[in-house]
Amino acid sequence: MCGIVASVSSRGRVSSDGILAAARRLVHPAARLARQAADAQGLALRLTRALRHALARHEARIVTAQGRLLRELRVPLPGARAVARAADVLPRCGRARVERLVDRVGALGQNLAHLDPRRVLARGYAIVEGPGGAIVQDAAEVSPGMPVALTFARGRAHGTITAVERDEPG
Repeated sequence: MCGIVASVSSRGRVSSDGILAAARRLVHPAARLARQAADAQGLALRLTRALRHALARHEARIVTAQGRLLRELRVPLPGARAVARAADVLPRCGRARVERLVDRVGALGQNLAHLDPRRVLARGYAIVEGPGGAIVQDAAEVSPGMPVALTFARGRAHGTITAVERDEPG
C-alpha cells in the first residue's frame, strides 16, 4: 500500500511518522529537472561518441571502396570502343530523326489548318445555329418559321427558315 494510505490508522487518524516518511520519498520538481538534465547530458555524450565511431567506420569503408574503384578504372572497359562509336553516330542519327519529326509536325499543321473552321468559312461556307445556339448539321433539324443565326467568314446574319428540302438517302 501507499505510504500515506498505510499511515492512516484504522480509526481514521493519520500518524505523523507515516506522513514524514511519505514526504521524504517525494522529489522536489527542481531536483527532478536537474537529474533529468544530467541524464540528457550523459545521453548526448554517448550519442556524440557513437556518431563519431559510426562516421569513422563509414569513412574507412569509403576509402576501401575508393581504392577498389581506382583499381577497376585502370583496366579498360570491354565496351569502350563501342561506346565511343555510338557517341559519334548518335548525334547524327538524332539530328536526322529531329528533322523528320519537324517535317511531320509541319505536315500535320497544314492538315489542321485545312480543318480550321475560319478557313472553311473563308472558302464560302457558313455555320448555321439553331435557336438554342446548337449547330445545325441536317435539314431535318429545322422547320419553317424557325429562327437561325448564320456565321460567315466576316460577320453574322440572322434569318428565318422559310422552307425545308430534304435529300433522299442513297
